[in-house]
Amino acid sequence: MTLVSPRSRAAIAVLAACLLAIVANCLAAEPLAVGPLGDEPEATAVDKKFPEIAQAAELFGKRRFDDALTKLQEACQKHPELPPAQIIMFGFFDQVRRAGATGAAVAARTSLEKAVIDSPTDPEAFVILGNIALSERRVTESELLFGKASQLMAGFQGDADRKKALQQKVLGGLASVALAREDWTGAETQLLELLKLNDKNVPAMQQLARALFKQGTKPKTVACSDWTKTAYETDPKRALPAPTQMALFYAQAPDFDNAKKWIDYSLTAYPKDLRARLAAAQWYWQTSELEMKINPVHLDAAEKHAAEAMIIDPESIDAIVFRGVVALFKKDFASAERWFEKAHIMKFDHFPAKNNLALALCEQDDSSKRQRALQLADENARRYPKSAEALSTYGWVLYKNTRLQDAGKVLNQVASAGNMSADTAYYIAHVMAESNTENAKAGAIQLLESAVKSTKPFSKRDEAKKLLAELKRAS
Repeated sequence: MTLVSPRSRAAIAVLAACLLAIVANCLAAEPLAVGPLGDEPEATAVDKKFPEIAQAAELFGKRRFDDALTKLQEACQKHPELPPAQIIMFGFFDQVRRAGATGAAVAARTSLEKAVIDSPTDPEAFVILGNIALSERRVTESELLFGKASQLMAGFQGDADRKKALQQKVLGGLASVALAREDWTGAETQLLELLKLNDKNVPAMQQLARALFKQGTKPKTVACSDWTKTAYETDPKRALPAPTQMALFYAQAPDFDNAKKWIDYSLTAYPKDLRARLAAAQWYWQTSELEMKINPVHLDAAEKHAAEAMIIDPESIDAIVFRGVVALFKKDFASAERWFEKAHIMKFDHFPAKNNLALALCEQDDSSKRQRALQLADENARRYPKSAEALSTYGWVLYKNTRLQDAGKVLNQVASAGNMSADTAYYIAHVMAESNTENAKAGAIQLLESAVKSTKPFSKRDEAKKLLAELKRAS
């Protein structure tokens, strides 16, 4: 199998530096992204502390995997604070897997399985496997793996710093399992224990606040508010202002009256906070169609707060994209194009900007714009072949370019995956409505009836109602 291509050789030195940082912080379970291609960096303090790791990375880059493992084993014997050699080897393979190397995923998994055999009393392989299972929504398997890791932690005799880091990972994993199962009291218990080990863990505070809010009692809601304040005071760059976070909790409940109160309070308390403004814009946008019809007052308010957000930070790509979204809902496709184009230029791989730019372009009566929309949508569909949103947009843009058969194939692919949005249902119904068969038209009516009942923002609501009425009259 080909694990490292010649083009990747230049990145191995940078890869080694990334992995050394992982090892130094005992974070082998959380690999960093592969760094940019470049020349070998200068030696760091970490290189000097663990020279065997740097040597192993160099051997790995030459595809001398057995020699790399031997060198890692030497390092682990000299430095007991390091994770087992096969865990570090997993980090090596996982890095090149992320870079697209063929066969690296299998090799990475094999390293974990060998780590379980070679180091049966070490919890870290079970922690990593638990995180993998959780990311793939295999919650029961993840719970068993974290449970095994927790059992091993009871007898762990390794380095004290590494033990503390592993304890946090195990508690975090068990909390994530509880959250996935909506076991709010169980998540609360695990997260409180985690915060005893690290009282600066802002993500844990945020998840604890959510678990408390979900329990629904007044004391828990008060405690939730307190933790949102603590999270913001601990790290205002990572956490939302407390009233903004409370507004989001109530919006998700949904309890729109309380959400509105907290939104208003957040704007009073933090009038110059970008995220508070964006949250307000999003809330007004999301509630602009609660009664299954456009509420222009709420849509105007969403636009106002998005504009205020851009005054606070003219370079905020989120604010710029949101200006475009509101314009899209107002059928001002030229303005939507302008905002999405600005965001797309700022960041070419920004999916929402590119996806929505294609939608704004294809709705305009200009063949060159529709062709460009097709190019953008095709690129997104190729890059994100499992994304329902990317494929849905691609299907609609194909339809707008009069490629009815191709549009039908793509949209059918989205439909077969299930859980389609109201916009996707409208796109599919529109294509079906052009068929001469009664079954297709009946199916289109069914899709449209479901779509117009959606209380979520639906950019084609008016068009869906109009098409539904036409099909019913004709049936």
